[in-house]
Amino acid sequence: MDAEIEYWRRLLATSSRDSAGVEFIIKHLVDYLAKSLQDLQQANPRDALDTLETVDLQLTELWKQKESALKPFPEDRMRNLFHIFESAVLDVIRNAWRDVKMWSSGFRQVEDLLADCRTLCERWIDLCHTLTVEVWTEFANPWGSTPVVPTTVIKMKLRLNEVLTLRAVVNDTASLVGTLEKPGPLEAFRDVDALNIAADNEGKWGTALRNFDLRMERYENTVVENLKTKFHDADSASLQILMEFRKCRSVIGRTKVKLALTAERLDVSSRLMDIEQPSGRLIVNFSDRLVTLIKEVRYFESIGFRVPEVVKERHDLAKKFYDSGIVLMQVAHFYNTIDQQMINCQKPMLIESAKRFEQVIRSVKGSGKSSSGTSITSGDVRWSDLKRVEAYVNEVHDSTLALTQENRRLRSLHQKIVSIVIQMADTNLIQKLSEWKRLLNEIHKIVSSVAVESHRYPAENMTPWRLHIDHQIKKALDIQLRKCLSKLSDSLPDMQVDVVYRHHLLQFRPSIQELRETFSLELQKLFSIPSSLKPISELSGKRDLFRQVTLDCHLEAAMAQKNMEAVLIQLEKVLEESQQYVVLGSVHLYALVEARVVDVQDWERELKSLNQRSRSTDQIPLQIKVENVTINFGPLRTAIDGIIQDTQDALVNTLRRSLLAEVDAVSEFVASANAVLSTQPTTTEELTTLSADFHNLIRESDDMKSRLMSVNDKNALLKSTIGKGVEKSETVLRSWTSVLSMLEDHKSVMRDQTSALRERVQKEILVMETAIEKFEARWKQARPTDDRLDDLSVTQIKAFSETVKSKREDLDVIVKRQTELNAQCVQLDIPLPPSAVLDRVKADLDTCDVTWKELLDFSLEVETLSLEDWLTFRNKLYRFEDLLKSWTSRLQVALPTAFTLRVQKEIASYRAALPSLKICRGESFSEEHWAELFALLELKDVNVEQLTLGHFVGACKALIKESAAIKDLAARAQAEVSIREAIRELEIWGAAAVFHLTTYTDALGQQVQIVKDWSDLLSAPSAMAWQHCSAGKSTLKKTGLVNGFYLVLYARDFKRQLSPSSLHSIGGSI
Repeated sequence: MDAEIEYWRRLLATSSRDSAGVEFIIKHLVDYLAKSLQDLQQANPRDALDTLETVDLQLTELWKQKESALKPFPEDRMRNLFHIFESAVLDVIRNAWRDVKMWSSGFRQVEDLLADCRTLCERWIDLCHTLTVEVWTEFANPWGSTPVVPTTVIKMKLRLNEVLTLRAVVNDTASLVGTLEKPGPLEAFRDVDALNIAADNEGKWGTALRNFDLRMERYENTVVENLKTKFHDADSASLQILMEFRKCRSVIGRTKVKLALTAERLDVSSRLMDIEQPSGRLIVNFSDRLVTLIKEVRYFESIGFRVPEVVKERHDLAKKFYDSGIVLMQVAHFYNTIDQQMINCQKPMLIESAKRFEQVIRSVKGSGKSSSGTSITSGDVRWSDLKRVEAYVNEVHDSTLALTQENRRLRSLHQKIVSIVIQMADTNLIQKLSEWKRLLNEIHKIVSSVAVESHRYPAENMTPWRLHIDHQIKKALDIQLRKCLSKLSDSLPDMQVDVVYRHHLLQFRPSIQELRETFSLELQKLFSIPSSLKPISELSGKRDLFRQVTLDCHLEAAMAQKNMEAVLIQLEKVLEESQQYVVLGSVHLYALVEARVVDVQDWERELKSLNQRSRSTDQIPLQIKVENVTINFGPLRTAIDGIIQDTQDALVNTLRRSLLAEVDAVSEFVASANAVLSTQPTTTEELTTLSADFHNLIRESDDMKSRLMSVNDKNALLKSTIGKGVEKSETVLRSWTSVLSMLEDHKSVMRDQTSALRERVQKEILVMETAIEKFEARWKQARPTDDRLDDLSVTQIKAFSETVKSKREDLDVIVKRQTELNAQCVQLDIPLPPSAVLDRVKADLDTCDVTWKELLDFSLEVETLSLEDWLTFRNKLYRFEDLLKSWTSRLQVALPTAFTLRVQKEIASYRAALPSLKICRGESFSEEHWAELFALLELKDVNVEQLTLGHFVGACKALIKESAAIKDLAARAQAEVSIREAIRELEIWGAAAVFHLTTYTDALGQQVQIVKDWSDLLSAPSAMAWQHCSAGKSTLKKTGLVNGFYLVLYARDFKRQLSPSSLHSIGGSI
C-alpha cells in the first residue's frame, strides 16, 4: 500500500492536471484503505470478514469517484489494490495457523478454523466477482475489462477443502476402528507445508497424498465391516441409514469403501425420496437412466427393432412410474431451490406456508395411511406400491402449487416496490421533494395493504421485509443525495448579485460572505431532508437509518463545499478582473497625474486613453452567469462613468496649472535677463560675475525655448479639450522676443571681456601645475621607502605620522584652489587642467595615511604595555599575548603591504621571545641572578625596581638568542632555592628537637648517657630535608655549578654535628 500511495504522490508532484482528483485518491488511500489493510493484517479469519465489508465499500467509493467530477480511477491501479488485499487475505489465513497444529491439534478446533478460513476465501472471491461483474459494470465509469479472479485465494480454498477431507477421513476412521496405530496416516504430511500453494510445492503435496492412501489401506477393511454392521442393525423404515451415511460420508467416499458398500447404497435408493442430512436436500430415488431407457425403447420400436422381453418388462415398469417420477423431481427441485426462489427478506413471511409444505413432504394423510391406520412418511412409500405413490404425488403437487403462488404474489409486490425505489433514485431530491414523498407514501400503502389483507403475517415476520425496503430507500436516497451534492449548483435556485463601487472598493451586493451563508443554508436544508422522511419500519426510525445517509456522504459534502468555494472563487475572479475599470477611483487622481504626467505628450496620451476607456465601458456586458449566480454589471458601469469624468477633470486642471507654472517660469527668466543685461561691470569681480550670469542666461535660454514650445502646445491642447486657453501665455511670448534681441547685442560686449578673463585663468592654471609638481617632489623625498620600514623606531614612526598630517593640510589647500580653477574653467568654457599628478599624490597620501596609521596604532599599543612595571606585569603576560593575537587576526583580513609585513615580523619576533620572557618572571632570582640576566640581555643602568616590560621588548632579539642561557639561569636559581629551604628545615628541626636519654653501663663499668630511639629521631624530619638537599644537588650537578658542592658539604657537616657521639656533651642539658 505504501508503494501505491507513493505512486499517486509522484503523479501529483509531476503533473498539474486533475490535482484535485489525485489529492482525493491519496486521501482515500491513506485515511481509509491503508487503515483497513492494517486492520485486516492484524485480524483473525472471523474478524477479517467485517473488515472485508468495509473494504467493499471503500473500493466502491474509490471506483465511483468520477461522479464527483474527478478523473476516473485507472483499472490497472484498481487491480493492484485487489492484489494487495488478496495477499493480505492469504497472510491472515497463514497467521491463523501459527498457534494451531493443522495435523495434530484436535479435530473440532481444526475443523472450526478451516471453516473460518474457507468462509474468508469465499467472501473475498464473492467480493471480487460482485464488484467487477455485477456492481461496477452499472456505474458511470463501468468496469470494462475482464473480471478480477483471485486465483491464489481459489487455490487456497481448494487446499483447505482437501485438508478438511483428510482430517475428517482420519477422524471417521478413528471413530469406527478405535485408536489408530502410530505413526498415523497424517504423519505423511509432517514435512509438507499445506498452506504453500505454489507450483513448486505441488509435487511434495502429491507425494504426501499417495503416502496417506498407503497408510489408510490397513484400516479400510475394518471400516467396511463396521459400517455394514451399523447399516444392518439400523431400522430400514427410518432415516437412520441415511444419517449413518451422512455421518461417515468422508470415509465412505473413499474408492475401496464405496465399492464394498454398493449393496447398502442401492437399498436406500429403492425408496421414493429421502432427505439428506444435515443439508436437508430432498433426493428423488428415480434414476435418469430410466428416462433414457424409455426414450431408447421408443426409438428402437419406431424403426421396427424387436426389443427383448427383459428390456420390455423393465420399460413397462419404468413407464408406470415415469409421470410420478417427473412430478417428484420437479417437487424435489422446488423443495431444494425454494430458498433461492424466495426473496431473503420475505422468507420469515413464508415460514408458516413452508412448514406446511415440508409437513406434506415428510408426512401424508388420507390415502397414505398404513394398514394399521398410522401416518406414513415419504420414506415409507416405495416405488413398488403404485397406488400409494400416486396418492403421495398428488398431495405433494397441490402443496407445492399453493406455496409457489403465495411466493409469486409477494415477489410481485416486492418488484413493484423496487420499481418505485428505482424511480425515486432518478427523482431530484431538491427540485422534486414532493414527488419523492409521494412515492414514499405509495410504498407505505403497499406494505400496509400486505399487513392488513391477511393476518397470517405476524408483525415480527414482516420486519425483515420492511427493513430491506428501508435499506433500498436509503440507497436511492444516497444516490440522489450524492447527485445533488455533485451538481449542487444545478439543483439550487438562481441568485442575483450586483457589482457595485462603494467607499473606493469594488464589491458584490450581496457580499461573498452572504453568498457563502446562503449556500451553506441550502446545504443544511438538503441534509435535513433524510431525517424528515418516515421509514417503512419503526426499527429503522429508531436506528436513524435515513440520517445515516448524510454521514455516509461526508466526502461528497466536502466536495460540494469545495465546489461551492470554487464558484465563489470564480466570482472573486470576476470581481478581480473588473478592478481594472475602477483602479483610478482608489487613488488620489491629482497626485497620480502630477507624478506620472510630465510633458504635453503625456497629457495628450492620457486624454486619448481616457476617451478609449469611455468607449470600452460600453462593451461591459450587463449580466453574466457563473453556475447558478447571475452577476449584474449595471451599477459598475455607472460608477465607471463617474470615475472617467473625475479623471478628465484632474487631467484638465493639472494641465492648466502646469501651463501657468511654465508661463511664470518664462516671465521670471525675462525679468532676470532684463536685470543682467542692464548691468555695467566696473571691476574684474563684477565682470566675472556678469560673465557668469550672462553665460547662465545663454544656457537657460535654450531651456526657455523648449518651455515656450511647451506653453504653445499645452495652450493648444487646453483649447481643444475645453474650448479656451490661458491669456497670460500671449503676453509672455511678446516679452520673450524682446529678450532674445537684447541677448544678441550683449554677446559682442561679453565676448571681449570673457577673452581677457580666460587668459588670466590659463596663467593661474600653469602656476597651479608647477605647485603640484613641487609638492609631489617634496612628498616623495619625505616619504620613507618600504625597504626602510624595518629600521624605523617608534619615535621615527611618530615623527613621520606628523609629517603625513602636515602634508595633508598642504594638499588640502592645493585641492581647494584647483577646485576653484575648475569652476572658472567650466564657466569660461576652458578645458579643465590635467589632474593625474594631483590625483596620484592624493591617492598615495591617502594610502600612507591609512597604512602608517595601522603601524603607528600597533607601535603605540606595544609602547603602552611597555611602560608597565615588570614585577607587577610578569603575572599578566596574557595581556601581551592577547595583543599579539588581536593584531594577528586583523592582519589576516587586511591586504598585504610592506607595512603589514613589518607588523607581522614584529609579532613573530615577540611570539618567539615569549617563552624566554615567561622564564624571566624571576620569583626565585637573587640579586646575582638579576645581574646575570641583565648582562645576557645587555641591559645597562637598570635595576629590578626600575625594570619594565619595555626593557624586555627592546631586548627581544637577545631574549631569542640567549633563550638557552636564560633557561639555565632560571633552573639554577630554582635549585638554590630548594637547597636553602632544606637547610632552613634542618635548622628549624635542630632548634626544636627533644632528645630522650637513658643510662648505659659500658665494659669499664662507667655509666654513659645515650639517646633513646635514635633511628626514629633521625628518620622523620631529617629525611625530608635530605630529600630537598639531594634534589638540589642533582639540579646543580646538571647545571654544572661548583658552589652547589659546597652547599651539600655544609648540609653533611650539619648532620654530622647531630650524630650520637657529638650529642654526649649536650645530654646533660636536655
